[in-house]
Amino acid sequence: MELIGTREEVAVLLRTWVEEPADVREQVAIAVRAIMKRERLRRNARVFQSLSAEERRALDAILPPAGTARTRRGAAAKPSPTPA
Repeated sequence: MELIGTREEVAVLLRTWVEEPADVREQVAIAVRAIMKRERLRRNARVFQSLSAEERRALDAILPPAGTARTRRGAAAKPSPTPA
């Protein structure tokens, strides 16, 4: 199986995201997040420094807000309250 999408293609996908209708945008967003995860790219990676303002807004819309930690599978997001 050949993987499609590299760190260099994320900017192209972000331009595509801006131009497409909502149903296609979700598929583009999934592809961008998959590439970022596979390539271990963070939102402040060097490859994103040359993005236009429109592409940066697209990236910000695709990614969860900065500082939002995702919990690992099986880990509790919050401790359960103790009964009084």
